[in-house]
Parts: sequence; structure tokens; C-alpha cells
Amino acid sequence: FLSGFVFSEKYLNKPSEFIKKRIKSLYIPFVTFETIFLLFHNLFVKIGFYGVFSNVSLMLSYKDFIVNFIKLLTLGYGEQLAGPLWFLISLLEINVIFFLILKLSNKISDKYAWIYCGIIVILLYLVGCYIRLPRMISQSCIGLLFYTFGFFYKKNESKIKFKFIYFMISLITLIFCSIFNIIDISRLMIKYKMLLIVSGLCGTYVVLYLSNKLKFLNNKLILYCGEKTLYILALHCLFFKFVMLIEIMIYNTDRSYLSLFPVYQQNHLWTIIFTVIGTLGPILVKLLIDLLNLKIKNYLKKLNYKKIKGEI
Repeated sequence: FLSGFVFSEKYLNKPSEFIKKRIKSLYIPFVTFETIFLLFHNLFVKIGFYGVFSNVSLMLSYKDFIVNFIKLLTLGYGEQLAGPLWFLISLLEINVIFFLILKLSNKISDKYAWIYCGIIVILLYLVGCYIRLPRMISQSCIGLLFYTFGFFYKKNESKIKFKFIYFMISLITLIFCSIFNIIDISRLMIKYKMLLIVSGLCGTYVVLYLSNKLKFLNNKLILYCGEKTLYILALHCLFFKFVMLIEIMIYNTDRSYLSLFPVYQQNHLWTIIFTVIGTLGPILVKLLIDLLNLKIKNYLKKLNYKKIKGEI
């Protein structure tokens, strides 16, 4: 929804610029993180992160590494610990599909482009719900609907009112849908397909309402965390393993449970711990990377300055 909200129509006349930007922001991060996890695959098997409970217990040969690397370049492979990165594949596909639909709709009719666009998106949503397509395309067809909602929301933002009564209705509806509907987009497990639209829109309204009311929390720390969500997406499952290791040691549980995915937990208290560590851990990694980059840049500047002065 938010990705659709920030989509700019100026790219309709600059397709190459649009593709380059999406490759930089979505494709390259996916390939980079997946390659790192792939390189550590055998280590994860040896230390028990992968094992009997994860369905990923085999060591990879050099040939396997090469084959899997080629697959991930074509968006056809993903390491289990980097599983959440499927969202980057889907978001990339959603952007491209929406771009093509909007461009086609505008060519057919400027005046009624939004109608043609809406019809195509709804049809693709149904395709995504009932037909399993490769490369996360089915998931993308489902997500495309909410991306489109975000795009049209931006055009009518001034007409949308944030009222407490609407918030409560949306929240109650969301809770009701969560109780009766089973949803796992990544695995295409959706019990009631149409109910997904209701719960998705209600959940979006709840988030937008709360964000609107909590604007006073717009401080540097929260902004910094918000800018590093890619690292949270990519690394939180890895940090879950460290929490699980501590949990297994505390309860003296069989070490093989470490290979459970995504988590192994004794009670709901651990849900809070997983959330905190799964969020702060990746942010700390990004902070350390930023500090290291800063030190390298400062060192290179000093080196260049000495060269200019003739000291080197």
C-alpha cells in the first residue's frame, strides 16, 4: 500500500529510469543478502541453524553453490534464514506489473484509465489467489491490489478522514477477520480470498490512523529505525536463532530444536524478546556498517589530503 502511495507517474515516460531505480532498491539488495546467506549455508548446517526440523539439513557442494547462485540471480532461489526477502522479489514484480498496466490503461483511454487499471488488477488478484505461478508471481498479483489501493489513495488523500469511530470499526473488523481467516501470503494459504481484501484495508487504515495520531514521535531514533527496515527484513530470522540458543540453554532443551523455523519458544514472554532482538539486532549491524564506512571514508580523505600535500 505504501509502495503504491509513493509511486510517481513521471516514470511512465522514463521507463529505463524506473527500472534502474527498482533494480537498485529491490533486486540488488535481494541478491546481496541472499548471496551472503548462501555463502554461510554450510556453516549454518554445522552449527545447527539448519537441521532436522528445518527441512534444510544438507551440506552444499561447490556445484550446488554455483547452481543456487544462478537461481537466485533469476529470483528462483532463497535461503531459509533469508526467507522474508521473498517480499523484495514480489515488490519488484508488483512495481513492474503496475507500471505496465498503468501505461497500457493510459494508452487505451486517459479519461477512464483508472477503470481499466482497476479491472485488470482485480482479475490478476483472482489469478494470484487461485493459480500457483512461479517466481512469487501469484503473491505479486495479490499484493498488486493493495499497491493499487495505495496509488489511488494518494490521489484522493484529502477525502480520507481519520476518525476514531472509523478506527474502532476497522480494528474490530480486523480482529474478527484474524480469528476466522487463515492468511499466509508467502505460502499462498488464504482461507477466504475476499476477506483478505477487507482485513488488508482495515489493517492499513488502523496503521495510517495510529501513524497520523503519533506524529509527535517523529524523532531521530524512530526515523533512523524506519530507514533501516531492509536490514530488519533480511536479518531478523538470523537473530531469532541467537535468542533460540539462549532459550534452549535456559530450559535445557534438545539442541536440535535450534533448527526450527522461524522460532522455537516456550511461552509468550519470548515473543517480546524475539521482537526486540529481531528488531534491534539488525539495526545494530547497520549502525556498525555505517560507522565502518565513515571511518574508511575519513581515512581515504586523509590519505588523499597527504597525497595532495606531497607527504606520500
